[in-house]
Amino acid sequence: MFLDIYDFKDYIDDISPYLKHGVLIDTSVLIPFFDGLIFEYNQHKDDDEKQKIHYVLKWLKLQKNWQPFLVTPHILSEFFKHVKDCYSGYANFNDIVTLIFKDIKKMSDVQVNKDDILNKVELGRSVMEVGDLSIFCVADSYFVKKEKISILTKDRDFQERYQDIKEILVINYAELYPNLLYKQL
Repeated sequence: MFLDIYDFKDYIDDISPYLKHGVLIDTSVLIPFFDGLIFEYNQHKDDDEKQKIHYVLKWLKLQKNWQPFLVTPHILSEFFKHVKDCYSGYANFNDIVTLIFKDIKKMSDVQVNKDDILNKVELGRSVMEVGDLSIFCVADSYFVKKEKISILTKDRDFQERYQDIKEILVINYAELYPNLLYKQL
């Protein structure tokens, strides 16, 4: 199910049940958020994309609290490869890593085994990123248990995959942000 602010009337009844077990966070959110944090740290001015994510987190009542976020080792691997590739040449690389670790350590981790990931691979489909597949594994396990969970992403593959599944709420921050602004007017 996709989070459309026009379909949800009450935060407590309609959204918070999906946040109760945590929020699976995709690299499509981690990378722009922490790139923005690093930009702000180095340049001492706000980053637009990070501000959009922060605005959505504030609306979800998740700002300044990384504990509800769930990451798989596969998401962390994709994220840290990005950090290494983009920032290892910076003179303040150790400071950057320390800045990132402060928040990443607060997140909860979810283990996913190899066989579960391999079972999610659909030959001929576009989704072959191990991070996405690991999120599919975790989200699908909640669906099987009939428990609700949410996924914070910018990736439309999640919306398409879970559009008809009521136990899984996909929060696409890039699509939600302009709607939140428009609704405030």
